[in-house]
Amino acid sequence: MGKVFLFKKMSAFLFATLFVFIFAALYAFSAKPVLCDFGSVTLYEYYGSFSSGEKYSGGLVVKRRIKGESCDISGVSYGEILESFSAKHVLTEETPFGVSFYAFSPKISYRAEINGKTVNLHYFVRADEKSGAAKLGTPIIFGGY
Repeated sequence: MGKVFLFKKMSAFLFATLFVFIFAALYAFSAKPVLCDFGSVTLYEYYGSFSSGEKYSGGLVVKRRIKGESCDISGVSYGEILESFSAKHVLTEETPFGVSFYAFSPKISYRAEINGKTVNLHYFVRADEKSGAAKLGTPIIFGGY
């Protein structure tokens, strides 16, 4: 009886360990977009300003295929974005078109380098914007703003 009981305990332990491993592996490769809590997300499979994206339609996405995300937001300040992602401000760029704020969050796996600094969160406000609308992207905004 002792050997049977031990075999059952070991089998249950191995099954539980296998289940946790499979779940962790699936989560590591598939997840919801980082920005899905902030609005309608566009997913990008290629880097670049002229990259065309695809609207996220729900469910899990294969992370390794996605190079970045962006969404239009309204009424959410840059400070609130920093707080939400436990991010730190890295740099600011001002252009005639608007202001870009770049930050880094340890919660986001995407990465890009801007002026020799690693960033993964980009918040852009148009110069003529008065309504509180902005564009948010990770690691940077692809497809233009």
